[in-house]
Amino acid sequence: MDVESAEALATLRAVRLAKDHHVRNIELETDSQILYNALKHPKPDLSFFGLILRDILSLRRVGNSVAYSLASLARTIDAPLFFLTLPNSCMDKYYADLQNY
Repeated sequence: MDVESAEALATLRAVRLAKDHHVRNIELETDSQILYNALKHPKPDLSFFGLILRDILSLRRVGNSVAYSLASLARTIDAPLFFLTLPNSCMDKYYADLQNY
């Protein structure tokens, strides 16, 4: 395994560990300029390194899209809200988030 892939794999494991422990905000640090650039400016890459990057990036925003949609909807309604089920406008984001788990 090359150095960049090893660093990316260690980063993926760290992000998964944080997610498993319900840590919402993490700050990643790396001494690899290649990894930094690849995470900052992702491009399609089917190499082993690229697939690891895709996994890292897929974990970074999981769950936020549904919360954002609900908050946006709540701002448009001038009344207290209580949802027993998700509004239809949020269901596509919910199903997309489920695929990341």
